[in-house]
Amino acid sequence: MLITPTIRYEDSYHEYIKELGTETRYPYPLDLDHRDFPHLVEKLNGYAHGVNLPDHLVPNTTFWLVEGDDIVGCSHLRHRLNDALRTAGGHIGLGIRPSRRGLGYGTQLLNL
Repeated sequence: MLITPTIRYEDSYHEYIKELGTETRYPYPLDLDHRDFPHLVEKLNGYAHGVNLPDHLVPNTTFWLVEGDDIVGCSHLRHRLNDALRTAGGHIGLGIRPSRRGLGYGTQLLNL
């Protein structure tokens, strides 16, 4: 199931970040500070509506691919591009947690 961020998945989110360890995190929302999880959820949902966007960002919606109580993957869709994103970035970013890679979740996430 594809959902927008909600505090219901806080434990799974923290486990996902821990599982990523020191690898480069994709998409970029996984790099945002998540210690105040309700604030992170509010921030991500605000970005979808263009609220409190830093100057270098464009409106974008974060989605989580969930299975039961677990976040399996994360994606975000940029609503438009700026000059920098036309060069590198594009409209879609996605990532699958390491323990779920190679099982078709990336394809499923992209299709959704």
